[in-house]
Amino acid sequence: MEFVYNNKVHVATCQTLFELDTGQHLCLGVEPTKTLTVEAVDTFARQLDCAQEEAKAALEWAADNMEQYYDQNWPNLQNYSSNHPMKKLVHK
Repeated sequence: MEFVYNNKVHVATCQTLFELDTGQHLCLGVEPTKTLTVEAVDTFARQLDCAQEEAKAALEWAADNMEQYYDQNWPNLQNYSSNHPMKKLVHK
């Protein structure tokens, strides 16, 4: 189950968790292998930092989006009166 979760492209980041963590795509052994050239370590580190920054920005955007939705759709209970007293709704 963990493998499936880490290999799934997430909507918020548009990348897999494995790719964000390691900076490379996971090879399952089923698809044909590609010939890759060896990258310099500093280039690889910059690409990994860039991917993590993009993921961080996407997650912050998603959090802001959820907060706006929550603020718009949460009922204002300040002027709510009820015949059924509940401890949660008692005016303080």
